[in-house]
Amino acid sequence: MKKLYAIMLLLPLLSAESARFQMYGVYKDLSMHDPSCSGYAKWQYADWLNEKKAQILIVYADADESRWSSVSVSFTPDRDASFILTLMGIDSGTDEEPRYCLFDAISAEGAVIKNGDFEQTVDKVTPLDWSAQSKKNTMPPVLITDKQYVKSGAASVMTWKNGSFIQYITVQKDVPLQISLQVKAISGVEAERLLKEALSIKPAYIHKWPFNNLCTDLPAPARNNELAQSGYLSVALYGADAHGITDSTKAIQQAITDAYEYELVCFFPAGTYLISDTLKCMQKVYAMNNGVLQPGKRKANALVGSAKTARPIIKLEKNAAGFNDPQKPKAMV
Repeated sequence: MKKLYAIMLLLPLLSAESARFQMYGVYKDLSMHDPSCSGYAKWQYADWLNEKKAQILIVYADADESRWSSVSVSFTPDRDASFILTLMGIDSGTDEEPRYCLFDAISAEGAVIKNGDFEQTVDKVTPLDWSAQSKKNTMPPVLITDKQYVKSGAASVMTWKNGSFIQYITVQKDVPLQISLQVKAISGVEAERLLKEALSIKPAYIHKWPFNNLCTDLPAPARNNELAQSGYLSVALYGADAHGITDSTKAIQQAITDAYEYELVCFFPAGTYLISDTLKCMQKVYAMNNGVLQPGKRKANALVGSAKTARPIIKLEKNAAGFNDPQKPKAMV
């Protein structure tokens, strides 16, 4: 019995509130070998990825409301690459009842983590070098400046299962990496109050994000347009007629071209649009998709319309030149 008791003392005893953070290397085929944790934490691989399970390393950390917990995770990358560090939250949280926790004082040995104390911001509400991720129509992660909920410096972040902050971390093959951080649980009542306070702060600007090589400007017709600031460029801004009366070919084509150049999604409000020539659609790899930063670059849709029954219609004008010869078919899009 004494021997069994001694072994048990070596294992971290996690509370019912286990905060989660993870290292995501899938988009670069980066595997993380020989992981270990210190502090009240445990790690696991993404078993659902089968032979690639080591490309996601998940850490569950003790999150107590009465104190900050010091946690670290170590591993060795199998190649020169980068991974996404994701600060999540209490793993039991749901969209209807998000369970928040606090992260602070994040540092690394063997790599560089930028702004780990969240001291610097780009728009009063987003910490510099970090990007917010959240499911549509759910609560976002937020920056906290109330000293009562900060471990070090002037700010911490409050995150939950589907509302996280991410940062890309560059690593070298076979160079061991250790990430250390502080984590703390927070009650629902306190989290709700902090969330309201944080969301009441108006950002200095909306569209800009701390990502290299990401277009943050907007085309002239959309400079003060709220929809464009969230990632969607409406063809209506270019004079496209949604009533199907006048030819909208030039207006739509210019909107598509600008959406491509400014890394936006071309949006069609519900209606019917008359065209007389082929529309040339373009896609490229965006760091931002539909106004939301993604973990890794993805292709954004070139054209997006309203949902459900209010779908836009692109209609060919009668007797449009070049569309009447069955031997030489001409595309509308």
